[in-house]
Amino acid sequence: MSKKNHIANKSAAVPVAFHQMPLKEQLLQIHQAQGKEKYHLIINSSKPEIVVPRLHPQELYLTVNEIGAQDSLELISLATPAQITLILDLDCWDLDTLNPEAALNWLEFLSNCDEEKIRQLARETEPEILALMLGKHLTIIRGLEAYDDDDAENAKRMEAIYDIEYKSDDAAKILGSLFNIWQEREQNHYLQIMEIIRSESMSILEEEVYQRRSDRLLDLGIVPTMDARVIYTRTNPQTFVVGDKQDFRLEADNLPNPLALLKSATPHHFLAAVLEEGIPHELACEMLHLVNRKFSADQIDLSSTTEVREAMQQTYDILNLALEYLAGKDLNQATEIFHTTWLQRLFQLGHSLISREQERAAAIKKYSHVGLMDESATLFIDLLTQQPPRHYCEGCDACPSEIRAINTIEQIHHIDERLTQLERILDRLN
Repeated sequence: MSKKNHIANKSAAVPVAFHQMPLKEQLLQIHQAQGKEKYHLIINSSKPEIVVPRLHPQELYLTVNEIGAQDSLELISLATPAQITLILDLDCWDLDTLNPEAALNWLEFLSNCDEEKIRQLARETEPEILALMLGKHLTIIRGLEAYDDDDAENAKRMEAIYDIEYKSDDAAKILGSLFNIWQEREQNHYLQIMEIIRSESMSILEEEVYQRRSDRLLDLGIVPTMDARVIYTRTNPQTFVVGDKQDFRLEADNLPNPLALLKSATPHHFLAAVLEEGIPHELACEMLHLVNRKFSADQIDLSSTTEVREAMQQTYDILNLALEYLAGKDLNQATEIFHTTWLQRLFQLGHSLISREQERAAAIKKYSHVGLMDESATLFIDLLTQQPPRHYCEGCDACPSEIRAINTIEQIHHIDERLTQLERILDRLN
């Protein structure tokens, strides 16, 4: 039986004997929590050294940014080099260029870890990544070739292996503290990193590291903005075909569990019912790929819990639209469609349903007599044409007016009727 993930938010209050609970139950509560609450659960767990490596790298990245540097040091000290590498991938690059200031900030942060973690970084992090980060802040003037046989004794003095010119006093202090440990305790890895700096062109090295970074992010569905915009490709709802999905299990088997990230937002309506019984790991990974593409397309700050949550909620709302359009009120049919159709195509369908109404609203704004519309109609049109679009529901004596996210086919029908009404009124005025 395939493992199921459940996308639902529950209370994650810390019980008195939390640390005595089975580790599986501890992890479940930790995944359901956010920010400071997640941090406190991890620290109070019986095995934080086991818990932290099981966090999805993006989950850890969000938590680190939410709780701040002081508390993050404990988490980073327990993180795997692979987790740290992905955090650096997300935090240290401006498009295809490594940001020197961000790199130095992270090197300073990592230098505050305990000695064993600093040694582990040298042993297990890709040496090219460290070489690029370091190479932005130093120049090696001379190295091993400066010694001859007569200098053999001097060569044993680790501090004399390289003459280094630092580009700032801060860099000298931060990098010097790392080198002191690496030279003494991880000499082979230290030499490998330094020789890469000496032998490689920084521009070529940056291209190589960037490509590997792109491959790692691609595994999670994080792609360049222009590539990610394919999720907004329009499709014809009337000719949409379901059931085109291929097996994604092999690819998903090597991906971390995205459950905690997917719980940052809450599915509603039909989608919530479809997900109530949980979803297999490969489908959860596919959902994360989709939301990560939306993050990239919309240029969402992946360190912002608020932006991530809002964009993920929009994704769920659009998927719900697609399911309701295709399945009507048939939950079994909706479940079948959700499991057998690529989620990106369902997203494109839901987006197309909304875009069609947005285009009509934008056309109404161009009518010569649009200024004669009442305040309610103007607000309805303005909210519909913004990004993300919103549905203004005019109130009555029994219920107040409200502004809603667009996430049901019933709303699409109401919007369609209201637009038709406004088009007829303006056509008569023309």
